[in-house]
Amino acid sequence: MKPNIFLILLDSLRADTIFTKNKTCITPNLDHLISHGTSFTSAFSTADHTGISWLAILRAIFPSISNVNPYKFDSNIETFVEIFKENNFKTFCFFPDISFFNILSKKFDDSLIYEYSEREQYQKFKEKYFDELLKNIKLQNHSNSYFNCIHLMDLKYPYSIPKQFDNTNFGKNRQDRMLSYLDQKMGELIKSIDIENSIIIFSSDHGDYIPPTGKNLDEIPKIQEILKKGKNIVPSLEPLGIEVFKFLKKSNKSFNSLKSKNKFSDIQKRGFLNRNESYLFDDTINVPLIFSGKNIKNQKISTLVRHVDIMPTISKFLNLKFNDSKYDGKDISESFVGKTINELTAYFESGPANATLEGQVIGIRNSKFKYFRSRKDKKLNVNLYDLKNDKNEERNIAEIMPKIVIEMESELSKFFSPENEKNNLKRSINKKISKLKLD
Repeated sequence: MKPNIFLILLDSLRADTIFTKNKTCITPNLDHLISHGTSFTSAFSTADHTGISWLAILRAIFPSISNVNPYKFDSNIETFVEIFKENNFKTFCFFPDISFFNILSKKFDDSLIYEYSEREQYQKFKEKYFDELLKNIKLQNHSNSYFNCIHLMDLKYPYSIPKQFDNTNFGKNRQDRMLSYLDQKMGELIKSIDIENSIIIFSSDHGDYIPPTGKNLDEIPKIQEILKKGKNIVPSLEPLGIEVFKFLKKSNKSFNSLKSKNKFSDIQKRGFLNRNESYLFDDTINVPLIFSGKNIKNQKISTLVRHVDIMPTISKFLNLKFNDSKYDGKDISESFVGKTINELTAYFESGPANATLEGQVIGIRNSKFKYFRSRKDKKLNVNLYDLKNDKNEERNIAEIMPKIVIEMESELSKFFSPENEKNNLKRSINKKISKLKLD
């Protein structure tokens, strides 16, 4: 029987949070996964957006080719969930009650949707939801192999850190402290899994910017607490309170921006940026990727890989039947037994701020250079970074290295080329042929 697969994504976790030697979070359970599997330290998400990332993973197709918007898609879109089903796996997901996940969950045989959109309710019942997840895993029928997808939201701002973890013993910033707490929950989750007969794939949907002050520029916790109490006492005043709060947040952000102007270096100021904007630094797209399980070598690999490679890799490793020519993702499973793999080029894009917009930025990255620019105009917002000499992406060299810009733009265009359009058409035809065969 095939091993159970657990694809676990922890929202907003950066690679450098757990892979650097000087990390300040306390994560014995994640460390155990790292020391018992293959870790990719240069793995890249397809976007700084949850929905785009999940679709890229489960479809193994870049969004530049698939043209699927996470705000506008249906559960009939083909993913690797169907491939696992075709290979006699039962499928299960644990997702938050966000519209994108609600639709995606319909593809699975079983699902457990937890309330997250109402944050106060989530904080009140999150232990109960987590216990239900553990119970569901333990009850999975041992006569079947399972493909499990799990998305955990707790590392996403705003944090709700238990008091015993909210001190510098558990991390220099709030995200590190929150991760120290979440590592205990990861330990409970790992204990509920039959490790001898399972493979755990651990990653994140995207990273995040972490402010050097530990607080966002628009953060006003005291006002938030007052408004929360006021809402409970006089619910009818809540709409007015929200508008007042929006105004105060905007004013507070402007004031704090001026205060921090000369206080922090440019690289520190980056921590105050937001995702889904007109930039795409590695803070938001360099994510951890760990494969841990039987017959997977213990090693760290710095060769560049992508989210889209996850499903083709695990499917090849398990000898599942699927047509690998249909996908952008490549099989990197040879690395599990210590073989060298070729470096791949990562495509990425910024996420849409809402359902009516497209992400503002597109780009590519290899181990030498990173290039991104405006989605709509290749002459606007052109950024080029020499990653060998400027790993923090502090110096935009687009103007002084125009030849490299031209080369990178040519490489980027391949992700939107007529050949890719042709492949897209082939995928559509193959899907129709498969449907006809089934009929």
